[in-house]
Amino acid sequence: MKNFVLIISVFLSGCIGTDILDDLMEEQILIESTITSLKIGESYQFHARYFNNIGEEVTAEPEWDSSNPAIISINNNGLATAIAPGQVVITASYQGTSDELMLEATTGETTTNPLQRKTELQSVSSYPLSGSVTLTANDQGLLLEFGDNFSSTSGLVCLFIK
Repeated sequence: MKNFVLIISVFLSGCIGTDILDDLMEEQILIESTITSLKIGESYQFHARYFNNIGEEVTAEPEWDSSNPAIISINNNGLATAIAPGQVVITASYQGTSDELMLEATTGETTTNPLQRKTELQSVSSYPLSGSVTLTANDQGLLLEFGDNFSSTSGLVCLFIK
């Protein structure tokens, strides 16, 4: 009986306390857009999402910039207006992080590419996870493709690759 009490007390002492997690990631801001070109004279409202160092989305008001405001201007709220033909880089910045996208001002129609999204994955846990993935919409639904650089471990909770 004495051994049983000792085993139970050792087991319970291991379950009580505060766990310290060191699962930090780089803060990042992501421009959400499927637009590839903007017709001269038209405007487009950009949005960005900011994620803190533990991967939580936090409300943020990014600074917006155009590499050439004479071609496409963008205001403090992310509203871009095409003025003249050409290409620019649109940048959203917040607390030392930034994201960019290339945008063309054209005399043709405004175009979007909503069928495909690409990103780089990284873990916010102690289990390794990294690499590129592509999500594509097609007639059958959604297709998730992992890049050649994708790497993970079977110990990562809820990760099933078939």
